[in-house]
Amino acid sequence: MFSNFTPELFAASLLTFVFVCGFALWFFYERREAIRSEQEQISIFHCLKCGILYSLECRPDVASCPRCKFTNSHLKF
Repeated sequence: MFSNFTPELFAASLLTFVFVCGFALWFFYERREAIRSEQEQISIFHCLKCGILYSLECRPDVASCPRCKFTNSHLKF
């Protein structure tokens, strides 16, 4: 069954396995970090009516001012 399984074939199989596992781990941790950094971002808003700056920990496009309740869009840098 394993009579034609040479040391070269074993080494090639082992290296392929190591590279595939390394790539899978790299992909998993990069994707996890991207999701974490996206969740940790805060949005900064400037109220056009009363002039205060306020922030929210989530990523909404619009939010109401805590002081005057005017709806503002987030600042883009």
